[in-house]
Amino acid sequence: MFRILPHILVLLFNYAFAQETENYPTPDFFIPTQHEVGLTKIEGKSFYQQKENWQDIIDLTWGPGLPLIEKQNIFNTYVKALDEEFPLFPNLSFSWDSLKTHYLNQITSTTSKGRFAAIMGHLAYKLKDLHTHARNTEVLSSPLNPGTPILVLGTTDVRHFGAVLTVGLDSSIIVLKVVDNHPLNLQPGDIILGYEGVQWKVLVAELL
Repeated sequence: MFRILPHILVLLFNYAFAQETENYPTPDFFIPTQHEVGLTKIEGKSFYQQKENWQDIIDLTWGPGLPLIEKQNIFNTYVKALDEEFPLFPNLSFSWDSLKTHYLNQITSTTSKGRFAAIMGHLAYKLKDLHTHARNTEVLSSPLNPGTPILVLGTTDVRHFGAVLTVGLDSSIIVLKVVDNHPLNLQPGDIILGYEGVQWKVLVAELL
């Protein structure tokens, strides 16, 4: 049930874990939820302006999630698959064992569903391999309502975001293709500089 691509500010939290079949993880695919049209404008502070409350917003949005033992089993199953199958450990500049321990210690009985999705997503993202993901598909396929905290890490799948973007020579983002009625009203040819006066490169660092 898991898959951040910086989505300006309806953000995507990249996290799914593999299910175990004969001790091997199997891919988990999802069909994106239909984009909603006619979304109302956010009243008061935007999600970005509430940075000090992001963790509380994430916890409240996704709820408590699975029991601790199930979260630990998912983590250990995923890590075991990486231990056995990931071919690029010699290229890493850090200790894989230390990284595993770091993220495992963050999983407690109070770790919310959204926070657990983030832990799994960041663990996979640290491996710097676009073919390696951990995605909670229930989280990532949620409708892109204003303020919904979704962050998709390390993926080239843009189906749910509904737009294809590329970086220009001046470091602006150019919109190439979009679905109809995009939640951000994006159109092909649009230039994205940032959000609320903050450059997108700064936003990406903050979100990560």
